[in-house]
Amino acid sequence: MISARNRLVQIDSGKPVQMAGVIVHENDYLIADRCGTVFVPEGHIQAVLALGERIARRQDGMVAAVRAGRPVADVMPCVKRLPASSSVKTGSRWTGAIRSYAAAESR
Repeated sequence: MISARNRLVQIDSGKPVQMAGVIVHENDYLIADRCGTVFVPEGHIQAVLALGERIARRQDGMVAAVRAGRPVADVMPCVKRLPASSSVKTGSRWTGAIRSYAAAESR
């Protein structure tokens, strides 16, 4: 089948395709935003959604705690207190702490 503008020819349907080195099967899920794209195999979607909901609940609780006046370092124990005079730069202790937090969240 050729599209209305003669740009696309369909040669098959329901077959696995390769996208950026990842094989995507029929019924797999696609999650995308400005930060990137992830293909989730159909058999893993419930676990991925459950983890996403868990992370969202935890982050909502942290935001509420900070808005209520608790220091970020108390709300996110993996974030070390930085001296007031320091600035946060790429590769700093701050970015390392964020990576540590992300790793802990995925467990």
